[in-house]
Amino acid sequence: MRQYLMITPAFLDPSDPLAHLRPEHPRLLLLPDRAEALAAQSQNDTRLSSLLQTLDREAEDLAHAPRLTRVLDGPGAYRLLETSRETLRRIFLLGILHRLSPSPKYIAQARDILLNVANFSDWNPPHFLDTAEMAAAVAIGYDWFYHDLSPSNRETLREALIRHALRPGMEDEWWITSTHNWNPVCHGGLSLAALAIAEHHPDLARSTLARTRDHLPLALESYAPDGVHEESPSYWDYGTGYLILLATALHTAIDNTWGIFDAPGIEQTFAYRLHVIGPTGDAFNYGDGNPHSEPLVLHPIAARFLNRPGFAAAALPTLTKLQRNRLAPLAVIGFPDESLSADTTNLPLDFHGKGQLEFVSLRGTWHDPLSPWIALRAGTIQVNHAHMDLGTFVFEAGGIRWAHDLGKEDAIYAGRDAWGLQADSPRWNYLRAGVHSHNTLVLDQDPQNVLNHCPVTKFRTQPDHASARIDLTPAWPEKADAITRTFHLENHRKHFRLVDELTNPRLNTFLRWQWVTSARIELADNRQSALLHQQDRTLRLEIRSPQQGAAFDIASLAPPTPSEAPNTGFQMLHITWPAPLPHSARLEVLIHLI
Repeated sequence: MRQYLMITPAFLDPSDPLAHLRPEHPRLLLLPDRAEALAAQSQNDTRLSSLLQTLDREAEDLAHAPRLTRVLDGPGAYRLLETSRETLRRIFLLGILHRLSPSPKYIAQARDILLNVANFSDWNPPHFLDTAEMAAAVAIGYDWFYHDLSPSNRETLREALIRHALRPGMEDEWWITSTHNWNPVCHGGLSLAALAIAEHHPDLARSTLARTRDHLPLALESYAPDGVHEESPSYWDYGTGYLILLATALHTAIDNTWGIFDAPGIEQTFAYRLHVIGPTGDAFNYGDGNPHSEPLVLHPIAARFLNRPGFAAAALPTLTKLQRNRLAPLAVIGFPDESLSADTTNLPLDFHGKGQLEFVSLRGTWHDPLSPWIALRAGTIQVNHAHMDLGTFVFEAGGIRWAHDLGKEDAIYAGRDAWGLQADSPRWNYLRAGVHSHNTLVLDQDPQNVLNHCPVTKFRTQPDHASARIDLTPAWPEKADAITRTFHLENHRKHFRLVDELTNPRLNTFLRWQWVTSARIELADNRQSALLHQQDRTLRLEIRSPQQGAAFDIASLAPPTPSEAPNTGFQMLHITWPAPLPHSARLEVLIHLI
């Protein structure tokens, strides 16, 4: 059970959520005075004008894009999600350009997209993420192009929002009380729709918004106490994206954010999102995450609400890499003033975030792309999209990722029968989800305990050294009196040392130490060291302890079934230490570039 929730007074407010509704359109996300200010700023601010040029080039491609159709997608063809997301991308993109530089071509394209999806038979409410994202798209389009649409067009869009989203959304569905990304996405999309048409259908809008206000704290709770996102950075972008959409829309439409930015962990979560990205620009993709890191389109708005200009400064370099990001206009809406310095991030080198999932990041420097970086995961497996990966990590040095997480297994999504997190779930039979594909320990080939919490018990940060220790005993409570894993970034933050210690181990076969890599592996003749070769760099791994008995080897990462990802290009470097182990067993490995 979570123990961090502190519901803010705004969520306990029983007042009419429409009491201060802005009467005129546009009212969502970007008010006219802010749009005028941004248009003026773009004339002199090369950073903003460059961003808008990138978006304009993307919009030019829409003239040749195929018309959207109601075709279900995804593994098993049960979702309309990609169509909904593409609708949001197109409408938000055309809308932000039109708001800052009005053009008939934007109006014509947006009108065609909106009326087309309004005429779909439905927005696939059985998979309500699809409905919610489509509702957000149509709500923004309706509001932003309100004065460019005919009365009959507006009526068509209002009826579509009611028929396809708001009424289906009032059904008693499981996601209403969910604690993960479905909560802000579904409640957020519906709330944007409610705010868009509130003056025409106040009772339905009021009911929708009141329900969001009642249940959003369940999702906010997952950010407490330190902002760590349980579902990986990929799902942080998704769930937090809709949280920011909702908070910004509430601010502009009813002049109230319901205390979202005051909730425990919300300010820290924007720091977490910076720490979870390595010097290469890739993320620590624990669980079902993706190593690809999206540009930080949410940070500029967060910087304004939280008065943390460093968040915007950190985001600016990433905005040069925008490509088909459906929430990119949020970066424009929150774009910082011209006076913002590019070097005001002022973040510590290291980070430890507590919660259901605990996360630690240790890095050499912030500004050197060749800097070493270690990111590790502790806590519990009882979180959405989790893998059996307590004690796992990724490692970068010299601009290369040397230790990888394989990430999401699409076959799990295709089957839809492996979402359970209980010990006997089919989920753990998939190689990528189970313990045998992660950079952690394996004891007698046994699975980790899926219910227990493995805390970070030590976190130290000094100018030339940083370390973190995980108590892994709860992951295998029957295998030893104590099991710890300690990560050191030392020698002026240049070398990585990993120490695993077991007190009174009770193993029947062996302890296995695992490292997933895409590098070419060269083992020493005595197998006490290994060289990893990648690009033009070489990483050395050396067993410092025990002096004998443990040795490096290489294993395939081919999965047990053909439906799973083949893991081409990856292999497992591992150390095997046969049982019996000594009463005080210490496995110490030194890792550094040579």
